Amino acid sequence: MILIRSNSATIIAMANNVIVEAVSLDTQVFVATGFGFNGKSFRSLKQHIVAGRLRLVMTEVTVKEVKTRIRLSVAEELVSQRSFVNGSKALFNSSLPDVQTALKKLDPEAVAQDLCDQFDAFLVETKATILDVTELSVGDVFEKYFAGEPPFGNAETKKHEFPDAFAIQALAEYTEENDLPMFVVSGDQFF
Repeated sequence: MILIRSNSATIIAMANNVIVEAVSLDTQVFVATGFGFNGKSFRSLKQHIVAGRLRLVMTEVTVKEVKTRIRLSVAEELVSQRSFVNGSKALFNSSLPDVQTALKKLDPEAVAQDLCDQFDAFLVETKATILDVTELSVGDVFEKYFAGEPPFGNAETKKHEFPDAFAIQALAEYTEENDLPMFVVSGDQFF
């Protein structure tokens, strides 16, 4: 398995003549793009996948984590939006339709569901392989936990890395079983 965090890692992998057939995206990638599934980066990725140059492999842990982060992000952003609206005085007196639309209260569940639906469509469109983690042995994950190995770091953050640990273990087993090089794109600093 090949782990990638930056363009320099890509260059190193290419210098080693590794032909990558699969890519996995960590939750942080989706968060960093604001869940912009139709943005330039995701459109480019989809082109490579549709052309057969890559395949997307995700774990069910990451899929659930992305949907959870969507809901959390929407809730946080709508609190900010509500604060802006509540602090607006002059804007309430504008008769412009765009201004009135911007001041309307939004339904957090409807917004989150829309983004989750876009994520599901992205997974379907890319024919993503979703790995089941329920059959994984927890022994390997706990060994890494107690040894402080990646993705586990210091004691304060260890417990927050369990979802990543299971995702990494599932991806590692998948690549070994299928003799498949894979890039794992992540914004996390544990690699």
